[in-house]
Amino acid sequence: MNCNGCSAAQDLLNQAARTARAEVLLVSHPHRIPSNGSWEGDTDGIWAIVASGANPVQRIRCRAPGVVIADVAGITFASCYAPPRWTLRQYQTMLDLLRATLRDAPPVVVGGDFNAWSKAWSSRMDNLRGRMLTTALEDLGLVLQNSGRKPTYLGSGVCPPSWVDVTFASPSALVSGWHVTSRYTNSDHAEISFVVGERTSECGVTRTMVETLPRWKVSHFDKERFTGVLEAADFSGATTVAEITRRLTSACDEVMPRSRRQPGKQAGQPMFWWTPEIEMLQWHCQWAHSRVHRRATAEERKQMGDEKHEIKRLLTHAIRRSKKRCLEALAQALDGNPFGDSFKIAMGWFRGSRRPPEVDADVLEGGPTSETRRIIATVTESTIRYAAPMWADAAMAVQTNRRILRRVQKVSARGVN
Repeated sequence: MNCNGCSAAQDLLNQAARTARAEVLLVSHPHRIPSNGSWEGDTDGIWAIVASGANPVQRIRCRAPGVVIADVAGITFASCYAPPRWTLRQYQTMLDLLRATLRDAPPVVVGGDFNAWSKAWSSRMDNLRGRMLTTALEDLGLVLQNSGRKPTYLGSGVCPPSWVDVTFASPSALVSGWHVTSRYTNSDHAEISFVVGERTSECGVTRTMVETLPRWKVSHFDKERFTGVLEAADFSGATTVAEITRRLTSACDEVMPRSRRQPGKQAGQPMFWWTPEIEMLQWHCQWAHSRVHRRATAEERKQMGDEKHEIKRLLTHAIRRSKKRCLEALAQALDGNPFGDSFKIAMGWFRGSRRPPEVDADVLEGGPTSETRRIIATVTESTIRYAAPMWADAAMAVQTNRRILRRVQKVSARGVN
């Protein structure tokens, strides 16, 4: 979604991501890009990929003006923004960069505000940008995902609604459910939502099941103690999977404390500043926006537009007041409980994102591939290993020491010694 540099639009987008349990966000022109490990932006800071779910950003493939390409959960996401002021040469440079980077990439999803028109995605007419974009991405085997007649650009007092936000994806990405949401965004662009891949896994383990599974603090793991606990436990009478699981869980409880933090804990929960007042104001903004376009005369549209701008102002101020109240509450709680929520939030700023880091070396940026590891292992095995020098244990003879001392010439330094 294009936030148009609005802080309230970015806040509402974060709230919508929490509610919808979104895993990845493609954000154009954000108010700011936080340095929390979840946001990856381009070189100009006008486009970003946000890993808002449980999966981290595995690899950054490209950062360039108007484009950032990153891997999340084995899928390559490309976020693009081509401002209307760009020349055709700048536009072609971005498309060439996309083709060069995504040529041999895994399943790909490309989305963004390209400011391009084409009848393929419901525009009134084709323009040169639209033809260039279609040719470049279809050359990569990507398929257009836009569907429906609902505009992605909602329009303003000067520009009419249009379709400038486009999504392409590889057939192997299994993109489905592409639609323009009706949620109010405080921006002149609408939210676009779609599903990548299948929600259910092959083994049938759902998100709810994963969240309820027990977890331990592995930093307290003691291998010798755990081995002793397993030897002391009697598994001979455990004949069912449930009984074996219960005894293994008991052994883990004796060695490690339980971890209270569960993966995806914040998913589905509102932002800390979200209040019923803000929710009501957001609904009123959506209602006022729909009434503006239903008015027949210019005078009626102007009147409803003024009412809409007033409600938008109240919504923005309500979000700011709520954030300020939460900050003051944290400051007041610091006196009574120095190691409470204020301490945890401050430590979170130093630690960075709570999202677990990527551990697979094959997908880490710059990580060695299996072929590279094979070459390194072969070279290591064939390397000549030199043995350490062996020193004689016997003491040097007295005559040898005297002979060495006689050879040393006396050297006197000038001046004061």
